[in-house]
Amino acid sequence: MLAEEMVAELGHLPLMAASSDAALRCMAENRIDAAILDFTLAGETSEEVAQALREQQIPLAFTTGHSPDLSEFFQSDLVLPKPYTMGEFSDLVEALCVSSANIRSEN
Repeated sequence: MLAEEMVAELGHLPLMAASSDAALRCMAENRIDAAILDFTLAGETSEEVAQALREQQIPLAFTTGHSPDLSEFFQSDLVLPKPYTMGEFSDLVEALCVSSANIRSEN
């Protein structure tokens, strides 16, 4: 099952972007409560998108199949290694929802 199908199955509206530029446009055109990024988007890293999300205080998590130590890139963001189960993905989505609710209640 694809990540966007899992998000929908969990009762949320997924917005998809296949590149960093598309993700940044999506952010500009939509209210984003939280984001799950693949570390690699269309052959590039999602670093620019992650930075834009952080600047807007939007909770984010990464999924990645990369094995090198990327802790500097991921900072304190949640990371879900691939492959993952629906249960693991569900836990990640729940953690993002809690973070998003906490941020909204603070603002």
